Amino acid sequence: MNIEPIGMRYRHARLALLIASWLYASAFHFAYVNYIIADWGYWGFTYRTLGVGEYLFIAFLVTFGAAMMPTMLTRASSIVLLLIYQMVYIPAIMVTLSLDTDRIEKYGAALASLAIAFAAACIAARRPLKTDPTRERISGSSVLGLNLFCWLICSITLILSYWSIIHFANLDEVYQQRALGAATGPLIGYMQTYLQNVFSPALIAIGLVRKRPWLVILGFVGCLLIYGITAQRTAFLLPLTIMGTYWLLRRKSPLFHTTAVPTVVVAGTMFLSAYFYKKSGVAALICLYLTGRTIAVPGLTFSQYHDVFGPNDLTWWSHIKGFSSLISAPANFSGDPLWPQLGLLIGAQVYKNPVVNVNANLYSSDGLAAAGSLGVVVVGLAFAIWLRLLDRAAVGWDRTFVILVVLPVGLALTNAPFATVLLSFGGLFWLILFLVRKRPELRKTQAEGLTSSRAN
Repeated sequence: MNIEPIGMRYRHARLALLIASWLYASAFHFAYVNYIIADWGYWGFTYRTLGVGEYLFIAFLVTFGAAMMPTMLTRASSIVLLLIYQMVYIPAIMVTLSLDTDRIEKYGAALASLAIAFAAACIAARRPLKTDPTRERISGSSVLGLNLFCWLICSITLILSYWSIIHFANLDEVYQQRALGAATGPLIGYMQTYLQNVFSPALIAIGLVRKRPWLVILGFVGCLLIYGITAQRTAFLLPLTIMGTYWLLRRKSPLFHTTAVPTVVVAGTMFLSAYFYKKSGVAALICLYLTGRTIAVPGLTFSQYHDVFGPNDLTWWSHIKGFSSLISAPANFSGDPLWPQLGLLIGAQVYKNPVVNVNANLYSSDGLAAAGSLGVVVVGLAFAIWLRLLDRAAVGWDRTFVILVVLPVGLALTNAPFATVLLSFGGLFWLILFLVRKRPELRKTQAEGLTSSRAN
Protein backbone atom coordinates (compact mmCIF):
# COMPACT_ATOMS: atom_id res chain seq x y z
CA MET A 1 0.00 0.00 0.00
CA ASN A 2 1.35 3.39 -0.99
CA ILE A 3 1.38 5.63 2.07
CA GLU A 4 1.30 8.99 0.30
CA PRO A 5 -2.23 9.05 -1.23
CA ILE A 6 -3.91 8.23 2.09
CA GLY A 7 -4.04 11.90 3.06
CA MET A 8 -5.75 12.78 -0.21
CA ARG A 9 -8.61 10.40 0.54
CA TYR A 10 -9.81 12.65 3.35
CA ARG A 11 -10.20 16.14 1.91
CA HIS A 12 -11.26 17.83 5.10
CA ALA A 13 -8.46 16.47 7.29
CA ARG A 14 -6.85 19.91 7.64
CA LEU A 15 -10.09 21.57 8.72
CA ALA A 16 -10.76 18.70 11.13
CA LEU A 17 -7.30 19.13 12.67
CA LEU A 18 -7.80 22.87 13.01
CA ILE A 19 -11.12 22.39 14.84
CA ALA A 20 -9.60 19.61 16.96
CA SER A 21 -6.71 21.90 17.92
CA TRP A 22 -9.05 24.66 19.08
CA LEU A 23 -11.01 22.11 21.10
CA TYR A 24 -7.77 20.80 22.59
CA ALA A 25 -6.59 24.26 23.61
CA SER A 26 -10.01 25.03 25.10
CA ALA A 27 -10.13 21.75 27.02
CA PHE A 28 -6.64 22.32 28.39
CA HIS A 29 -7.57 25.86 29.45
CA PHE A 30 -10.63 24.50 31.27
CA ALA A 31 -8.52 21.83 33.00
CA TYR A 32 -5.85 24.42 33.84
CA VAL A 33 -8.29 26.80 35.52
CA ASN A 34 -10.46 24.18 37.23
CA TYR A 35 -7.89 21.54 38.17
CA ILE A 36 -4.22 22.51 37.70
CA ILE A 37 -4.40 25.78 39.61
CA ALA A 38 -6.28 24.14 42.48
CA ASP A 39 -4.21 20.98 42.83
CA TRP A 40 -0.82 21.79 41.26
CA GLY A 41 -0.13 25.31 42.45
CA TYR A 42 2.88 24.11 44.46
CA TRP A 43 4.63 23.29 41.17
CA GLY A 44 4.59 26.95 40.23
CA PHE A 45 1.43 27.10 38.12
CA THR A 46 -0.17 30.51 38.40
CA TYR A 47 -3.03 32.11 36.54
CA ARG A 48 -4.02 35.59 35.52
CA THR A 49 -7.11 36.12 33.39
CA LEU A 50 -6.23 36.21 29.73
CA GLY A 51 -6.58 39.51 27.93
CA VAL A 52 -7.43 40.17 24.31
CA GLY A 53 -3.75 40.17 23.37
CA GLU A 54 -3.14 36.78 24.98
CA TYR A 55 -6.24 35.26 23.35
CA LEU A 56 -5.22 36.51 19.92
CA PHE A 57 -1.64 35.29 20.35
CA ILE A 58 -2.88 31.85 21.46
CA ALA A 59 -5.31 31.67 18.55
CA PHE A 60 -2.56 32.57 16.09
CA LEU A 61 0.00 30.09 17.45
CA VAL A 62 -2.48 27.19 17.72
CA THR A 63 -3.86 27.87 14.23
CA PHE A 64 -0.34 28.16 12.82
CA GLY A 65 0.65 24.84 14.41
CA ALA A 66 -2.46 23.13 13.04
CA ALA A 67 -1.72 24.52 9.58
CA MET A 68 1.79 23.03 9.68
CA MET A 69 1.01 19.66 11.31
CA PRO A 70 0.70 16.46 9.25
CA THR A 71 -2.99 15.65 8.96
CA MET A 72 -2.61 11.87 8.66
CA LEU A 73 -0.77 9.17 10.61
CA THR A 74 1.16 7.81 7.65
CA ARG A 75 4.82 8.09 8.66
CA ALA A 76 7.14 7.75 11.62
CA SER A 77 7.37 11.54 11.82
CA SER A 78 3.60 11.99 12.01
CA ILE A 79 3.23 10.15 15.33
CA VAL A 80 6.26 11.95 16.81
CA LEU A 81 4.94 15.36 15.79
CA LEU A 82 1.46 14.54 17.06
CA LEU A 83 2.85 13.79 20.53
CA ILE A 84 5.01 16.93 20.49
CA TYR A 85 2.00 18.97 19.37
CA GLN A 86 -0.30 17.65 22.09
CA MET A 87 2.15 17.47 25.00
CA VAL A 88 4.65 20.25 24.33
CA TYR A 89 3.58 22.79 21.70
CA ILE A 90 0.02 23.59 22.81
CA PRO A 91 0.68 23.17 26.59
CA ALA A 92 3.75 25.45 26.40
CA ILE A 93 1.64 28.13 24.73
CA MET A 94 -1.32 27.79 27.10
CA VAL A 95 0.68 27.59 30.35
CA THR A 96 3.20 30.31 29.49
CA LEU A 97 0.55 32.80 28.46
CA SER A 98 -1.52 32.04 31.58
CA LEU A 99 1.24 32.80 34.08
CA ASP A 100 0.93 35.80 36.38
CA THR A 101 3.75 37.75 34.71
CA ASP A 102 4.34 40.08 31.78
CA ARG A 103 3.56 37.22 29.49
CA ILE A 104 3.83 38.35 25.91
CA GLU A 105 6.61 40.83 26.66
CA LYS A 106 8.65 38.24 28.54
CA TYR A 107 7.97 35.06 26.58
CA GLY A 108 6.67 36.25 23.21
CA ALA A 109 9.98 35.82 21.35
CA ALA A 110 10.54 32.35 22.83
CA LEU A 111 7.03 31.22 21.85
CA ALA A 112 7.49 32.61 18.34
CA SER A 113 10.74 30.63 18.04
CA LEU A 114 8.87 27.54 19.23
CA ALA A 115 6.34 28.01 16.43
CA ILE A 116 9.12 28.43 13.85
CA ALA A 117 11.01 25.37 15.11
CA PHE A 118 7.87 23.24 15.14
CA ALA A 119 6.95 24.42 11.64
CA ALA A 120 10.41 23.43 10.36
CA ALA A 121 9.93 19.89 11.65
CA CYS A 122 6.44 19.69 10.14
CA ILE A 123 7.66 20.90 6.75
CA ALA A 124 10.40 18.27 6.77
CA ALA A 125 7.82 15.61 7.62
CA ARG A 126 5.43 16.68 4.87
CA ARG A 127 7.93 16.54 2.02
CA PRO A 128 7.16 13.79 -0.52
CA LEU A 129 8.88 10.43 -0.28
CA LYS A 130 9.67 7.99 -3.04
CA THR A 131 7.56 4.96 -2.22
CA ASP A 132 7.02 1.59 -3.83
CA PRO A 133 3.79 -0.23 -2.87
CA THR A 134 5.40 -3.60 -3.66
CA ARG A 135 7.99 -3.12 -0.92
CA GLU A 136 5.90 -2.22 2.12
CA ARG A 137 6.54 -5.67 3.55
CA ILE A 138 9.87 -5.36 5.29
CA SER A 139 9.76 -6.51 8.88
CA GLY A 140 11.95 -9.59 8.86
CA SER A 141 12.14 -12.45 11.32
CA SER A 142 15.65 -11.22 12.18
CA VAL A 143 14.11 -8.03 13.59
CA LEU A 144 11.95 -10.12 15.89
CA GLY A 145 14.94 -12.28 16.84
CA LEU A 146 17.10 -9.25 17.64
CA ASN A 147 14.48 -7.58 19.82
CA LEU A 148 13.49 -10.82 21.55
CA PHE A 149 17.13 -11.66 22.34
CA CYS A 150 17.81 -8.16 23.70
CA TRP A 151 14.56 -8.27 25.68
CA LEU A 152 15.63 -11.52 27.34
CA ILE A 153 19.14 -10.27 28.16
CA CYS A 154 17.85 -7.02 29.65
CA SER A 155 15.04 -8.69 31.60
CA ILE A 156 17.26 -11.36 33.13
CA THR A 157 20.00 -8.88 34.02
CA LEU A 158 17.59 -6.42 35.63
CA ILE A 159 15.77 -9.14 37.59
CA LEU A 160 19.06 -10.43 38.98
CA SER A 161 20.25 -6.89 39.78
CA TYR A 162 17.07 -5.62 41.44
CA TRP A 163 15.34 -8.76 42.71
CA SER A 164 15.28 -7.56 46.31
CA ILE A 165 13.60 -4.22 45.58
CA ILE A 166 11.14 -5.03 42.75
CA HIS A 167 7.87 -3.65 44.02
CA PHE A 168 4.70 -2.23 42.46
CA ALA A 169 4.74 1.11 44.24
CA ASN A 170 1.60 3.07 44.96
CA LEU A 171 1.37 6.83 44.43
CA ASP A 172 2.89 7.61 47.81
CA GLU A 173 5.93 5.39 47.19
CA VAL A 174 6.88 6.48 43.68
CA TYR A 175 9.92 8.63 44.49
CA GLN A 176 11.21 6.17 47.09
CA GLN A 177 10.98 3.35 44.55
CA ARG A 178 12.73 5.42 41.90
CA ALA A 179 15.61 6.02 44.29
CA LEU A 180 15.88 2.28 44.99
CA GLY A 181 15.71 1.43 41.28
CA ALA A 182 18.20 4.05 40.12
CA ALA A 183 20.74 2.72 37.61
CA THR A 184 23.94 1.49 39.24
CA GLY A 185 25.98 2.21 36.12
CA PRO A 186 25.72 3.29 32.46
CA LEU A 187 25.09 -0.26 31.17
CA ILE A 188 22.24 -0.87 33.61
CA GLY A 189 20.83 2.54 32.78
CA TYR A 190 20.77 1.74 29.07
CA MET A 191 19.16 -1.63 29.79
CA GLN A 192 16.39 0.05 31.76
CA THR A 193 15.58 2.64 29.11
CA TYR A 194 15.91 0.28 26.15
CA LEU A 195 13.80 -2.45 27.75
CA GLN A 196 11.01 0.04 28.42
CA ASN A 197 11.21 2.20 25.30
CA VAL A 198 12.60 -0.06 22.57
CA PHE A 199 12.54 -3.82 23.10
CA SER A 200 9.22 -4.23 24.95
CA PRO A 201 7.32 -1.85 22.62
CA ALA A 202 8.89 -3.63 19.63
CA LEU A 203 7.54 -6.99 20.84
CA ILE A 204 4.10 -5.46 21.38
CA ALA A 205 4.17 -3.91 17.89
CA ILE A 206 5.31 -7.11 16.17
CA GLY A 207 2.76 -9.11 18.12
CA LEU A 208 -0.06 -6.79 17.07
CA VAL A 209 0.98 -6.57 13.42
CA ARG A 210 1.60 -10.33 13.09
CA LYS A 211 -1.27 -11.27 15.41
CA ARG A 212 0.90 -13.12 17.90
CA PRO A 213 -0.57 -12.50 21.38
CA TRP A 214 2.37 -14.08 23.21
CA LEU A 215 4.66 -11.32 21.94
CA VAL A 216 2.23 -8.67 23.16
CA ILE A 217 2.19 -10.34 26.57
CA LEU A 218 6.00 -10.42 26.71
CA GLY A 219 6.10 -6.72 25.87
CA PHE A 220 3.64 -5.99 28.67
CA VAL A 221 5.72 -8.05 31.09
CA GLY A 222 8.84 -6.07 30.18
CA CYS A 223 7.06 -2.78 30.88
CA LEU A 224 5.67 -4.09 34.18
CA LEU A 225 9.17 -5.20 35.19
CA ILE A 226 10.46 -1.68 34.61
CA TYR A 227 7.63 -0.22 36.66
CA GLY A 228 8.45 -2.65 39.44
CA ILE A 229 12.02 -1.33 39.43
CA THR A 230 11.76 2.39 38.64
CA ALA A 231 8.04 3.19 39.14
CA GLN A 232 8.03 5.13 35.86
CA ARG A 233 4.44 5.95 34.89
CA THR A 234 5.21 5.59 31.17
CA ALA A 235 5.73 1.87 31.77
CA PHE A 236 1.93 1.67 32.08
CA LEU A 237 1.09 4.30 29.50
CA LEU A 238 3.21 2.91 26.66
CA PRO A 239 1.49 -0.47 26.10
CA LEU A 240 -1.96 1.12 26.30
CA THR A 241 -1.00 3.97 23.97
CA ILE A 242 0.54 1.56 21.47
CA MET A 243 -2.56 -0.63 21.46
CA GLY A 244 -4.87 2.38 21.11
CA THR A 245 -2.84 3.67 18.17
CA TYR A 246 -2.90 0.23 16.56
CA TRP A 247 -6.68 0.15 16.88
CA LEU A 248 -6.95 3.50 15.07
CA LEU A 249 -4.58 2.48 12.29
CA ARG A 250 -6.48 -0.75 11.61
CA ARG A 251 -9.80 1.04 11.04
CA LYS A 252 -10.91 1.11 7.39
CA SER A 253 -12.22 4.66 7.49
CA PRO A 254 -9.54 7.27 6.68
CA LEU A 255 -11.07 9.42 9.41
CA PHE A 256 -9.41 7.25 12.07
CA HIS A 257 -6.01 7.76 10.43
CA THR A 258 -6.15 11.52 10.86
CA THR A 259 -4.24 13.34 13.58
CA ALA A 260 -7.50 15.11 14.41
CA VAL A 261 -9.13 12.03 15.99
CA PRO A 262 -6.52 11.36 18.72
CA THR A 263 -6.39 15.11 19.37
CA VAL A 264 -10.14 15.19 20.00
CA VAL A 265 -9.93 12.03 22.14
CA VAL A 266 -7.26 13.52 24.42
CA ALA A 267 -9.12 16.86 24.55
CA GLY A 268 -12.34 15.13 25.58
CA THR A 269 -10.52 13.06 28.19
CA MET A 270 -8.92 16.16 29.70
CA PHE A 271 -12.19 18.06 29.82
CA LEU A 272 -14.30 15.26 31.31
CA SER A 273 -11.70 14.22 33.88
CA ALA A 274 -11.23 17.84 35.02
CA TYR A 275 -15.00 18.25 35.26
CA PHE A 276 -15.56 15.09 37.35
CA TYR A 277 -12.27 14.74 39.23
CA LYS A 278 -13.80 15.71 42.59
CA LYS A 279 -16.53 13.11 42.21
CA SER A 280 -14.68 10.20 40.59
CA GLY A 281 -11.47 8.44 41.61
CA VAL A 282 -10.89 7.37 38.01
CA ALA A 283 -11.25 10.95 36.78
CA ALA A 284 -8.86 12.14 39.51
CA LEU A 285 -6.29 9.53 38.46
CA ILE A 286 -6.56 10.60 34.80
CA CYS A 287 -6.14 14.23 35.82
CA LEU A 288 -3.06 13.36 37.85
CA TYR A 289 -1.21 11.35 35.21
CA LEU A 290 -2.52 12.70 31.90
CA THR A 291 -3.43 16.35 32.46
CA GLY A 292 -0.97 17.09 35.25
CA ARG A 293 2.21 15.08 34.83
CA THR A 294 2.10 14.26 31.11
CA ILE A 295 0.76 17.50 29.61
CA ALA A 296 0.81 20.46 32.02
CA VAL A 297 4.27 19.95 33.54
CA PRO A 298 6.05 19.80 30.12
CA GLY A 299 4.24 23.03 29.29
CA LEU A 300 5.45 24.68 32.50
CA THR A 301 9.10 23.73 31.92
CA PHE A 302 9.21 26.05 28.90
CA SER A 303 8.96 29.14 31.12
CA GLN A 304 11.09 27.61 33.89
CA TYR A 305 14.06 26.86 31.64
CA HIS A 306 13.64 30.28 30.05
CA ASP A 307 13.83 32.00 33.44
CA VAL A 308 16.62 29.96 35.07
CA PHE A 309 19.13 29.81 32.20
CA GLY A 310 18.48 32.93 30.18
CA PRO A 311 19.89 35.29 29.29
CA ASN A 312 23.02 35.25 31.49
CA ASP A 313 23.44 31.52 32.18
CA LEU A 314 22.92 29.97 28.75
CA THR A 315 24.77 26.66 28.41
CA TRP A 316 25.53 26.92 24.68
CA TRP A 317 25.09 23.14 24.65
CA SER A 318 27.98 22.58 27.08
CA HIS A 319 25.62 20.30 29.06
CA ILE A 320 25.88 17.71 26.26
CA LYS A 321 28.77 15.25 26.29
CA GLY A 322 31.21 16.08 23.52
CA PHE A 323 30.31 19.76 23.50
CA SER A 324 31.41 20.00 27.14
CA SER A 325 35.05 19.45 26.12
CA LEU A 326 34.86 22.44 23.77
CA ILE A 327 32.53 24.84 25.58
CA SER A 328 32.76 25.96 29.20
CA ALA A 329 29.82 25.68 31.57
CA PRO A 330 28.01 28.90 32.56
CA ALA A 331 29.89 30.73 35.30
CA ASN A 332 27.07 30.38 37.84
CA PHE A 333 26.93 26.59 37.36
CA SER A 334 30.56 25.66 36.61
CA GLY A 335 31.28 24.64 40.21
CA ASP A 336 27.83 23.29 40.98
CA PRO A 337 27.87 19.54 41.85
CA LEU A 338 24.55 19.16 40.01
CA TRP A 339 26.05 20.29 36.68
CA PRO A 340 25.35 19.21 33.90
CA GLN A 341 22.03 17.71 35.04
CA LEU A 342 19.71 20.51 33.96
CA GLY A 343 16.63 18.94 35.52
CA LEU A 344 18.26 18.84 38.95
CA LEU A 345 19.49 22.42 38.54
CA ILE A 346 15.91 23.50 37.84
CA GLY A 347 14.78 21.59 40.92
CA ALA A 348 17.38 23.35 43.07
CA GLN A 349 16.73 26.82 41.61
CA VAL A 350 12.93 26.76 41.35
CA TYR A 351 11.87 24.36 44.11
CA LYS A 352 14.91 24.73 46.37
CA ASN A 353 15.18 20.95 46.35
CA PRO A 354 18.16 19.36 44.52
CA VAL A 355 16.44 15.96 44.62
CA VAL A 356 13.59 17.12 42.37
CA ASN A 357 14.52 16.34 38.76
CA VAL A 358 12.57 18.57 36.37
CA ASN A 359 13.39 16.90 33.06
CA ALA A 360 12.17 18.77 30.03
CA ASN A 361 11.45 18.41 26.33
CA LEU A 362 13.94 19.17 23.58
CA TYR A 363 12.78 22.78 23.09
CA SER A 364 13.24 23.63 26.77
CA SER A 365 16.43 21.69 27.59
CA ASP A 366 18.42 21.73 24.35
CA GLY A 367 16.76 24.93 23.17
CA LEU A 368 16.02 27.62 25.73
CA ALA A 369 18.65 26.47 28.23
CA ALA A 370 21.30 26.32 25.53
CA ALA A 371 20.84 29.53 23.56
CA GLY A 372 17.46 31.04 24.36
CA SER A 373 15.10 31.66 21.44
CA LEU A 374 17.93 31.00 18.98
CA GLY A 375 18.54 27.64 20.65
CA VAL A 376 14.90 26.64 20.15
CA VAL A 377 15.26 27.21 16.40
CA VAL A 378 18.61 25.38 16.24
CA VAL A 379 17.38 22.28 18.04
CA GLY A 380 14.21 22.49 15.95
CA LEU A 381 16.27 22.27 12.76
CA ALA A 382 18.25 19.31 14.14
CA PHE A 383 14.95 17.66 15.05
CA ALA A 384 13.62 18.29 11.52
CA ILE A 385 16.70 16.69 9.95
CA TRP A 386 16.34 13.59 12.15
CA LEU A 387 12.65 13.27 11.27
CA ARG A 388 13.43 13.50 7.56
CA LEU A 389 16.15 10.85 7.83
CA LEU A 390 13.84 8.61 9.86
CA ASP A 391 11.05 8.87 7.28
CA ARG A 392 13.40 8.08 4.42
CA ALA A 393 14.91 5.13 6.27
CA ALA A 394 11.46 3.73 7.05
CA VAL A 395 10.31 3.65 3.41
CA GLY A 396 9.56 0.03 2.57
CA TRP A 397 8.78 -0.99 6.13
CA ASP A 398 5.28 -1.85 7.28
CA ARG A 399 3.63 1.50 8.05
CA THR A 400 1.79 0.35 11.15
CA PHE A 401 4.89 -1.30 12.63
CA VAL A 402 6.98 1.83 12.04
CA ILE A 403 4.47 4.13 13.72
CA LEU A 404 4.05 1.83 16.73
CA VAL A 405 7.77 1.38 17.46
CA VAL A 406 8.59 5.07 16.98
CA LEU A 407 5.75 6.16 19.27
CA PRO A 408 7.84 5.66 22.48
CA VAL A 409 10.60 7.81 20.98
CA GLY A 410 8.12 10.62 20.41
CA LEU A 411 6.78 10.25 23.94
CA ALA A 412 10.33 10.44 25.34
CA LEU A 413 10.96 13.67 23.43
CA THR A 414 8.16 15.35 25.38
CA ASN A 415 10.16 14.94 28.60
CA ALA A 416 13.83 14.50 27.70
CA PRO A 417 16.61 16.30 25.76
CA PHE A 418 17.02 15.51 22.08
CA ALA A 419 20.52 14.04 22.39
CA THR A 420 19.41 11.81 25.28
CA VAL A 421 16.47 10.47 23.30
CA LEU A 422 18.66 9.68 20.30
CA LEU A 423 21.16 7.68 22.36
CA SER A 424 19.13 6.27 25.25
CA PHE A 425 15.53 6.00 24.05
CA GLY A 426 15.85 4.49 20.58
CA GLY A 427 16.05 7.52 18.31
CA LEU A 428 19.23 6.33 16.59
CA PHE A 429 18.48 2.64 17.14
CA TRP A 430 15.43 2.62 14.87
CA LEU A 431 17.00 4.93 12.30
CA ILE A 432 19.98 2.60 11.92
CA LEU A 433 17.90 -0.59 12.03
CA PHE A 434 15.50 0.68 9.36
CA LEU A 435 18.46 1.40 7.10
CA VAL A 436 20.49 -1.76 7.77
CA ARG A 437 17.61 -4.22 7.45
CA LYS A 438 16.14 -2.50 4.41
CA ARG A 439 19.19 -2.78 2.17
CA PRO A 440 19.25 -6.58 1.78
CA GLU A 441 15.53 -6.54 0.97
CA LEU A 442 15.97 -3.76 -1.58
CA ARG A 443 18.87 -5.57 -3.24
CA LYS A 444 16.74 -8.71 -3.44
CA THR A 445 13.83 -6.78 -4.96
CA GLN A 446 16.09 -5.06 -7.47
CA ALA A 447 17.66 -8.40 -8.46
CA GLU A 448 14.22 -9.93 -8.94
CA GLY A 449 13.19 -6.98 -11.08
CA LEU A 450 16.35 -7.25 -13.20
CA THR A 451 15.80 -10.98 -13.71
CA SER A 452 12.19 -10.41 -14.66
CA SER A 453 13.10 -7.70 -17.20
CA ARG A 454 15.73 -9.94 -18.81
CA ALA A 455 13.25 -12.78 -19.07
CA ASN A 456 10.83 -10.49 -20.88
